[in-house]
Amino acid sequence: MHQYAMRDNLSAADNQQGRPEREPSTTTRPAPHKKKQRKHRKCDGYCWDLQHRRWVREIKNGSAFCCDCSLWKPIVAFANVRGKPYSYCRDCQRLHKAMSRYKVSRIEAARLYSVEMCECCDSVFLKQTHKHIHHLDSGVIGVVCLFCNHTLRDESTEHLRRLECCVKYIHQRVKI
Repeated sequence: MHQYAMRDNLSAADNQQGRPEREPSTTTRPAPHKKKQRKHRKCDGYCWDLQHRRWVREIKNGSAFCCDCSLWKPIVAFANVRGKPYSYCRDCQRLHKAMSRYKVSRIEAARLYSVEMCECCDSVFLKQTHKHIHHLDSGVIGVVCLFCNHTLRDESTEHLRRLECCVKYIHQRVKI
């Protein structure tokens, strides 16, 4: 009670000094937040689900629509997210990952993934997983195989000196 009496005295003192009178404080609840309704348009690969009132991925004859390359591809070409195909196919996901990681254009990323041979040792890539985009802080250098990537490591001057010493040792040793 005492604090409310002080509040009224303060507002009366404000009025004597020519200040505008404060509105009495009431505890009102803010209006409930209304969810914005987004307008959706019909796009390929999606259909409106009346039961759940939302857009869902459309699967036709075991294929789904890739939103990036705009092609219908088999379900096995997509990664699964909670049992449903992802919106991008695996190839497009790989390109987006390379674009963001190495700061290259889509065309450059596609070129890097289309290389068939190691640029270091000229061996043919047997598996896609053996292909590695070799890069430094300055940018992408090239595509090398898994083994050359382990050999190159960080390409520091000390590491390059050690590699040269190893090559000299291999050439100089005597076979028994």
